[in-house]
Amino acid sequence: MLKKLAFVAALALSTAPAAAANFIYDFSFNSGFGAGSGQFTLSSDPTAGLATVTGLSGTLGVDAIALLAPGTYAGNDNLFKAASPHFNFGGVSFSAGGLNYNLYNRGGAIQLCGRTSSCQLTATSAFVTSAVPEPATWAMMIFGFGLAGFSLRRRQRVAYA
Repeated sequence: MLKKLAFVAALALSTAPAAAANFIYDFSFNSGFGAGSGQFTLSSDPTAGLATVTGLSGTLGVDAIALLAPGTYAGNDNLFKAASPHFNFGGVSFSAGGLNYNLYNRGGAIQLCGRTSSCQLTATSAFVTSAVPEPATWAMMIFGFGLAGFSLRRRQRVAYA
């Protein structure tokens, strides 16, 4: 049993950290097209500059939104940064309810364009980062709980007469 424990400990310590962490930002906005909310998944740290949006989920009104590939709508480039105004002129494009929309920066204000090329200034947009633990962190935590449980189980009990 001790050999198995030593093997598991060596395996946990040799676990390499993830090559690239995901950065997730929660967002919400309100515009003439309706209220929207969801999450961006980014490929790199947006505090260092522009990061590519690799995933998008959420709703616009009652419709689910889906990320569009860069360059497929209104010159979008799907880049995001942590500092306001969060987008460049290309913006992030998505579809909802069979229609395409573009969330972008125009003169320091975030706008949402769609449908018949009409644009709506978004009332306040909130972008908040969400913590995402790396797989190595989860492995070390699970190993720690297992080690604590093992040590409690192996503890000898004192017999009282």
